[in-house]
Amino acid sequence: MAQNDITSKQNEQTSIDRLAAQRNLYTHSKAISHLLFVASVLVPVILAILKVVITSCPLIPKIIVVYSFMATLSRIWLKDMTDKRKLMAAKIQQLFDCDLFGLAWNEALCGTKPKPEDVFNARKGKIDKNLNNWYESIVSELPLSLGALVCMRTNVAYDQSLRKQYSVLCYIITFIAVAIVCSLGMINNTGMWDAFLYGIIPLMPLITWGIDLHKQHCANLKALNNIETLIETSLNQAKEGHQPSQRTLEEIQSFIFLHRKTSYLIPNMFYKIARRKNEAAAFYGANEICKTYNLFKIK
Repeated sequence: MAQNDITSKQNEQTSIDRLAAQRNLYTHSKAISHLLFVASVLVPVILAILKVVITSCPLIPKIIVVYSFMATLSRIWLKDMTDKRKLMAAKIQQLFDCDLFGLAWNEALCGTKPKPEDVFNARKGKIDKNLNNWYESIVSELPLSLGALVCMRTNVAYDQSLRKQYSVLCYIITFIAVAIVCSLGMINNTGMWDAFLYGIIPLMPLITWGIDLHKQHCANLKALNNIETLIETSLNQAKEGHQPSQRTLEEIQSFIFLHRKTSYLIPNMFYKIARRKNEAAAFYGANEICKTYNLFKIK
């Protein structure tokens, strides 16, 4: 028997509109992020390879200098566009969760609450049918506070799995790219200095991107692990018959917002490929957590 309205309320039009809006904003942010990657990383590496392969063209070094200057300026502008859209997406997703879980909006942390017009403007276009049943239906059988806690854990577990898988893929791609460019540099330049100049130096944009990605990955996983620890503490208390307080839930939700606001964006293509498996694992985890901590017995 239902003890809360999370699963019914999540499928109301207002909730679906918010999910569609945040997804569209994240998609736009990812598109700009991809453009930023191409402009700041991929093109410089390609130009560097051309400089090694086509040694007879004197224009290539000049093109590299001019392009590097333009790419530096555009990087600031593109990153600002990405951050603004990602922030609005995180705020709309926070609004969706707060309304479902009965939590107060933290204006000091999240800023002004998104207006209905913000949601409308961001959700335009065809709405994905997969937005229905965002959270596992089993949470409706729990008291609202425990249902919210299990939903939070599902968000964290899903994100952890996705980011670990994506980081492995990025490491593999970076390693292959470094191996290819280094090989080209060594083939055409047998001297140690030339091999370094034409093999390693051209890779600096890619190496920098890889280092930044690794730092962000570690920071994001650390944040998720900290949130998971808070959730597990509340689950252990629930097992002893103590439901999480409103303040505790709002604190956990605030940390989730901060993570969404600052985390790096995972491409939609990878998200779609890994989606079915990760969703199945997250929903399975929600059911097992309810059993493990005897949450069904708590009234």
